[in-house]
Amino acid sequence: MFPLEKKSLINEKILIFYREFDNVDCISDNLEIYFTKENEFNARTIVELLFPECQDKHNLCIALNSFKYEDFVKYHSAMLPIHKCAEILVHTWGNSYFSSSDLLWMGVNSKFFYENMKSVGTCKYVEHILLMTSLLENALSNIYYTETKGKQAPHLLKDLISTPEVEKVFDTELIILLKILMGIPNSINLRNIVWHGFPKPFEIPLYYECVLLIMIHTLGQRVKANNYVINERPLIRDFTTPLDNITNEIKMPIKNISFYEEKIMEIENDFAQDYVPYWLQLCSHYRENNNFHFIMLAMPQIELLLRLHYSHINGVDVSAKLHEYYITMDTIFETEVASNRTTSNTNEDQQKFYNKLLDFAAYPQFQDFLSMQGP
Repeated sequence: MFPLEKKSLINEKILIFYREFDNVDCISDNLEIYFTKENEFNARTIVELLFPECQDKHNLCIALNSFKYEDFVKYHSAMLPIHKCAEILVHTWGNSYFSSSDLLWMGVNSKFFYENMKSVGTCKYVEHILLMTSLLENALSNIYYTETKGKQAPHLLKDLISTPEVEKVFDTELIILLKILMGIPNSINLRNIVWHGFPKPFEIPLYYECVLLIMIHTLGQRVKANNYVINERPLIRDFTTPLDNITNEIKMPIKNISFYEEKIMEIENDFAQDYVPYWLQLCSHYRENNNFHFIMLAMPQIELLLRLHYSHINGVDVSAKLHEYYITMDTIFETEVASNRTTSNTNEDQQKFYNKLLDFAAYPQFQDFLSMQGP
């Protein structure tokens, strides 16, 4: 393993958005303030509490894109009581939180929700958020597709949330909350932090899972109340053709997964030990033929390990930082960057394999497809 310090791969300034509660109170009366009787976010009230002097919510929604980091730290602190109440609210419902109709707006992929939300163990919050952010982005893309009569949705979630088409279908106040949660790079940026493999299992607090659950429920109820009919984008159903050229290069299936579990358990590197729960969970998914769950968890971990290799070879800091692009698959496989020595440290066969499976310069990147569009 690489000689890394036992530290977070999330910069301290970003990590402040992922702290557990510290002396945050939530009284039962606040539940009626923050949530409706239908267990939805009372978005209008919440936005008024956060921005009491703002009268034009539409301009506020646009202005959020230019807010500074310090502004979001302030509003994140103000939202912690709401997050805590969300955690309490979801806990009171147990496993009966959603009815099937609550998820109809998310399309055929909502079937994965029920199966995935049963996952347990130290990785479950990260797995749940991987799934929910993927399904949510796919559903919002379908909204955009419907409103524009077939146009391709913006590639980046922050741009998708900022479109007038999405704001038209949902209340502006809801979009403001969604932007703060997932759509601004110098704020919480939940989707990107998780899908690019930065957090350790214990670095994602439970309240973000609960907030996402309630947000999905709230958006779904808004679609349902308006009798809005969503046209889903065509799904990619053929996964075999893109893999035809690489299946012969892999010895499949792996029959003795216990061998790899034992090797993982033998890892002594302090930094790597924090990520061991992910890798053991992958072994468990493989053994149980949970292919979707395996791929969903594996892609961020592959990027994590390639990023660490990139750091080791090129001598750069690969943590998630403010005001800088993350080191992602794009950077790792960039052959035209003179300072990138990563590809020169793999043999030709390895490089061809990685390019076929992971690099979207010549092929649609599997991770982007999974995280943005769903299967």
